[in-house]
Amino acid sequence: MTEEKVKQGEELLKNLSRLKDQRDRWERGVCFFRLELADVKEYNGRQNTFSIDDSFINFDEVKLLAIAKIDKRISEVQEEFDRL
Repeated sequence: MTEEKVKQGEELLKNLSRLKDQRDRWERGVCFFRLELADVKEYNGRQNTFSIDDSFINFDEVKLLAIAKIDKRISEVQEEFDRL
């Protein structure tokens, strides 16, 4: 294995670890806390944030979507690692 492949493998392993940590966080989560939105950055680079009412968001649906997307990305990264 070349040095470049070893570095690629290390990066992929870091990415897998981060993704698995995110999945664990979503699996443990039960609700949103301190939910904020941001508007478009102004020409000077400033961005405004503001709190929103989370009663309009179905947490369980968002949780399922997030976990599904994370699982898909984990599979993709794992396949890429296996091909090294």
